[in-house]
Amino acid sequence: MKYRYKAFGIDSPDLHSMGDSLFQYLEIKMHQLITKENPSKILVMGKYDRENSVIADCEKNNKMFNFHRPTANIDEQGNVTVYCYPGRDYVRHYASLIQTYMNINKRDVLVEYDLPSEEFCSQTIENSNFNDIPVSDVAIVGFALDKFTDNQWTDGSPYLWATDQLKNHSVTYVGCHYSYWSDAGGRFVYHLAKKGFKRIIYVGKLGAIQPEIVPNEYVTTGNMSSMEDEIVTWKNVFENVELPNLIHGQHCNCPGVVMETKEWLARHSQYHFVDSELGQMAKFAQAAGVEFSYFHFVSDNVVKKYDEDLSNERIEEIIQKRKAIIHTIKEVLYNME
Repeated sequence: MKYRYKAFGIDSPDLHSMGDSLFQYLEIKMHQLITKENPSKILVMGKYDRENSVIADCEKNNKMFNFHRPTANIDEQGNVTVYCYPGRDYVRHYASLIQTYMNINKRDVLVEYDLPSEEFCSQTIENSNFNDIPVSDVAIVGFALDKFTDNQWTDGSPYLWATDQLKNHSVTYVGCHYSYWSDAGGRFVYHLAKKGFKRIIYVGKLGAIQPEIVPNEYVTTGNMSSMEDEIVTWKNVFENVELPNLIHGQHCNCPGVVMETKEWLARHSQYHFVDSELGQMAKFAQAAGVEFSYFHFVSDNVVKKYDEDLSNERIEEIIQKRKAIIHTIKEVLYNME
């Protein structure tokens, strides 16, 4: 029998790095069976189920990648079960989002979660269309991949891909429909490496921890990440790249957004950036013996309040600013050694 965990949650936005923006961030992440029904109890578990559960209204259907959100069902007793893509940190993360949403809205609902096994997480990848992905010198994964090539994309799910030629390498851009949060991203990298890719580049977004780093104006790279109990380092293929808006910095890994409290920030103030994937991806890449590097942009600042953050990143002004950033990233990727 699996051990069932009680979700972590905070009681007030005043405790969190996002402040009042946390309200909107939580609201846009919630499944309608949570916001529109009155659940008695909520269980979050790792299961990728798009056919036998209710799809979330909050999915961004105008995106090619990363738009599948956790699905859910409600039983006759009013108990809601939420199904996340199988990643241990993703299950913890989403359970903490729901518990915090309940706490802040003064709803007395118990949120629990079951953790998927490592074997089940890997089987979910192996039982998909993952094996059909063609191998090139480099796999590039992450954000806005359709902006980096004009070549045709396959029509599949959850993985889709396009092949192309960079200046010095053949490349397969590998996108997917679900969110490979934290260890799910690491496991994805591990399986790509075992498939035969020699280098994996992650293009994404992260939060700044230093107050002077303005959202949607900087790109970032680096060669280390502080995990909860270890420091992971790697050889960065972008180490010699220099740009006016590029920051070479130190990263720390946080398994969930709710965990980015003011107290957590005080303990990590020496770092430049935070997200949930980089340390995990680097760690899994090392286990598989493959090169790994990242080239990200800054989407929000978690220590200083700016007008632009994770709660309003869908507005047109931010979308336009990110187009210029994506062009910069495209040039760097094309010319990498």
